[in-house]
Amino acid sequence: MIRLSHIIILSALLVEVYNIPELSKDVRIVDGIDIEIEKVPYQVALLKSEDVLVCGGSIITRKHILTSAHCYRLVNVDELRVRTESEYYNEGGLLFKAKEFLLHPRFSEIEWECDVAIIKLESRLRYNKKCQPIELPRVNEEICDGLLFLLSGYGRTDAQAPHRDAKLRAVAVPAFNNGACYETYYYDSPISPRMLCAGYIAGGKNACFGDSGGPLVRNGVQYGIVSHGLGCAPPLYPGIYARIAAPLIREWITNITGLL
Repeated sequence: MIRLSHIIILSALLVEVYNIPELSKDVRIVDGIDIEIEKVPYQVALLKSEDVLVCGGSIITRKHILTSAHCYRLVNVDELRVRTESEYYNEGGLLFKAKEFLLHPRFSEIEWECDVAIIKLESRLRYNKKCQPIELPRVNEEICDGLLFLLSGYGRTDAQAPHRDAKLRAVAVPAFNNGACYETYYYDSPISPRMLCAGYIAGGKNACFGDSGGPLVRNGVQYGIVSHGLGCAPPLYPGIYARIAAPLIREWITNITGLL
C-alpha cells in the first residue's frame, strides 16, 4: 500500500528535482519514469559508434563530460561518441566525438576506488534548454542520510530482460548511511570515503546495466556518479556511487577542467 506520506515526499522531490523547472553498475533505471531531456539537460549517452550504449555521463563544461572510469573498458576513444539533447540514446539530439578519455590516477578496477573519468570533446557544446552543465558540490560537502536524489539514465529496467527500450528514465533514491552500507558490502566490495551509497533497503529502485557513469543529483548539484553495486536494485544492497565531493575526486576535476 502506498501511504499518503510517501506520495507527499515523492511529489515534493518531483517539484524539487524538476526545478530543473518542476522534480524538478555497468548499470538502466529500475522502476523509474520516462523523463524529458529538458528536465535533465546535463544528461548524455556514451556510445560505441552511434547507437550502441556504453554508459551515461553528465555535462560539466562545454568541452568536458563526467563519467565513470570503468567505462573506458567498453569502448576505444576513437569509436566513442557522446549524444546530447535527446530522450533516446540511439537517435535524435547531437553527436560529438571524444578527443580524450582521462581516468582518475587513483582509479582501481579491483576496489572501484575513484571510479571517475573525464571525457574531453573534440568540439564545444552549445548550451540551450536541452543542453546545460550540472553544478558540482564543494570539497567535503556533506550529504545527510535519507535525502532524496534524482538518478537518470538510458540503461536497462530489468537485469534479466533484453534491452529493448532506448528511452531516458529517472527515479528518486535516498542517500544510504555509509556505515550501514559498509556492513552490507563487507564481504563483497569495500566502501571508502570516495564513495557514497544510495537506494532503498527494500530494493526495487536504482540503476541497472547501461547506467554507469550517470549523475546522482539534488537541487541542481551532482553529488554522485553511478559506479557499481550488486545487481539491479536488489533488496538490502544500495547502489554505490563515486562521491564527487571527496577531496581526491573534486580536486582532480578542478585540475582537469578549472571548475572551482
